Amino acid sequence: MPSALKVVEIKDLNDNLLLDNGALTSNVVFPAGHVIQVVSENFEATASRATTTYLDTFLTKSITSLATNSRFLVMVTSMTGGNDASARVQLRRTINGVTFDIDNSDGQDGVTMGSDARLSNVRHGTNFHLSYVDEPSASAGTSINYLIRLRSAEAKTVYLGQTAYTDPADGDIKALSSMTIMEIAA
Repeated sequence: MPSALKVVEIKDLNDNLLLDNGALTSNVVFPAGHVIQVVSENFEATASRATTTYLDTFLTKSITSLATNSRFLVMVTSMTGGNDASARVQLRRTINGVTFDIDNSDGQDGVTMGSDARLSNVRHGTNFHLSYVDEPSASAGTSINYLIRLRSAEAKTVYLGQTAYTDPADGDIKALSSMTIMEIAA
C-alpha cells in the first residue's frame, strides 16, 4: 500500500525553517557548484554601430542573487557582422549603480571578444558565443545586470544580431540572440 508524508514545514535542529508550505527558504544551503537559479531571454532585435566608442545594445538581463558570494555563469549567443569592418563586443556588469567592464586580461581596449573582417569589401557574419564566470562577491538579494556593448574597431558600421548582408536582395540575414545567466552556489 503506497504512503505519503505530508508536511507544511521542515525545520533543522536549530529551528531554522527550511521548507515552508512546499517552498525552500533562504535558510537552505546548496553545496558548492550547484545551480541555484537560471534566468534567460531571447531577443529578435538588432543593433548597428559606426563608432569606436562602446554603446549599449538590446542584449541585457538582470538576476537577483538568492545566496551570498555566488558565481554567475553568463552565456550570450548572437551574431556580429561588418562590411570591411570588425566588431568589438564587451560584457558589462552593474550592481547598485557601480559598473564594471569585463574585458581581456591586458585591459588594452576593453574587448571581451571580437570578430574580424578587414579585407576590402568583405561583408561577413560571424556567430559568436560568449561564456563568462563572474564572481562579484554579492550578498543575497542583490540585483545584478549584465549588458552587451558594441563598437567598431575602425569606425565603420558593424552589426549585432545580424550579418553585414543588409541589402534587401541579400535577404537581410538576422539571428535570434539570447542571454542566459545561471547562479551557481559558492
